[in-house]
Amino acid sequence: MGRKLLSIAIGLIACLTFACGCSRVQSVPTESGEPAPSGAVVQAAATAVTMRDIADFLSEKDAHYPLSDEFIERYQQASGGYIDLAKKTAGMIVDKEKHEPNQKWHFFDSWLYPSIDDGSFDWDASAKTRVYSNLLCPELLLWIYEASGVDPAKVRAAKDVAEQGRATGVKVATIAKNMRACVPWEDIENSIVNFVPSERVTLSPDKLTLTVGESGMVTATVTTSGEAGNVTWSVTQGEYFVTVTSAGNVATVTAVAKGTATVKAECGSLSAECAVTVNAPREPSSDTSVVYEISGTTNSNKALSDESVFSALKLVGGGDGIITGVSTAYIYGGGSGGSGDNKWSAGNMFKVGTASVAGSITFTLNTNVSRVIITGYVNDTKCQIRVGDSTSTDWTDDENDGKTVTHTCTDMTVIDKDALEAGNVSTITLDFESTSSVTIATINTTSKKYPLYITAIEFVLSAEAAQ
Repeated sequence: MGRKLLSIAIGLIACLTFACGCSRVQSVPTESGEPAPSGAVVQAAATAVTMRDIADFLSEKDAHYPLSDEFIERYQQASGGYIDLAKKTAGMIVDKEKHEPNQKWHFFDSWLYPSIDDGSFDWDASAKTRVYSNLLCPELLLWIYEASGVDPAKVRAAKDVAEQGRATGVKVATIAKNMRACVPWEDIENSIVNFVPSERVTLSPDKLTLTVGESGMVTATVTTSGEAGNVTWSVTQGEYFVTVTSAGNVATVTAVAKGTATVKAECGSLSAECAVTVNAPREPSSDTSVVYEISGTTNSNKALSDESVFSALKLVGGGDGIITGVSTAYIYGGGSGGSGDNKWSAGNMFKVGTASVAGSITFTLNTNVSRVIITGYVNDTKCQIRVGDSTSTDWTDDENDGKTVTHTCTDMTVIDKDALEAGNVSTITLDFESTSSVTIATINTTSKKYPLYITAIEFVLSAEAAQ
């Protein structure tokens, strides 16, 4: 044991010596404007690299690099974390000989996007804190070092201490700390700050689902080393189904008829397309039904305010509305997921809860209802929801007072790119005791939660209210 610990210590000392020997000293003027005295070490002002900066930078990097792949062949994480996600959710190959799942997928789809989505942090968070200091997985850290163009000798030194740590059962937090001693943050930071992204146009969202009569906004972001120029918008396919009006980089797409269309943004020789699906308007199922569709929301990593939720509820089919107020917890304006060609992003829906917290929305009504019909998707058919009287003891006690109903969503469509593009929504009908205050909530009690995506809600008046 003493020999193994000595080996780790020697490796760490080598890292520290190497890092110190390669550290840069930048001469900057003093406060008086004169150059710093010879031999003085003056720190340059730190550049605040954000999560958006490092994501844009790493998005253009390769999925595999030799040193991180070498490490994976011997010491890939066996289970848990991104490995379980790849096996059980993403249906990916898990094979250390093939270096899969790759660390680019690990960074973006297993960690970054879900963390942004559930509000763990936002795009403006510090990359140094969230990535350099907080990430612990050795194979992911090695990939980030290599993708950032860090001196291979430093990366190999970090790989050596990681391998020594794995072989001797050192805690991952300690392994990560020893790796940081080999690769200073400044080496990664400088690569990001000096990064020039490839020229491109990106659209947000790049897929849009609307109901006839609805409008949605698409924003173009132009990345170019020269003059950006003006963005022009057009409908290249399905011009009978949508119309487009624009103001600079933002286009408003209005649904005219059921069908599919393609909206194109062009800036010089650069272009990008948004696929639009237009659904027919949903009508009430009876004279005693009131339907609301969710409209005007875009995919967001921040929970909506009660006011934003209320304004997104659009009455369908004319007549009088019955919702007078809402109270919410962890309701988001859309969602995103998947990876590569299967990546998706959607608005015009409520995402109820996240993968780590349950969500709820309570409707205050001006009349009593005894049934709701929910249209939408689920993150997984394991999603459990409870619907009914918001004053029921079911929400706080084990005792069931019969005023709510609990449902496992095995009969709902799992949300993915194909389901969204096909408009393949599902519908469930839930009955409960008559009330004028209805709560819809996800209630999975395990640490893993399963969000519900709502595109429309139909309230059916109770018998006495319908008379």
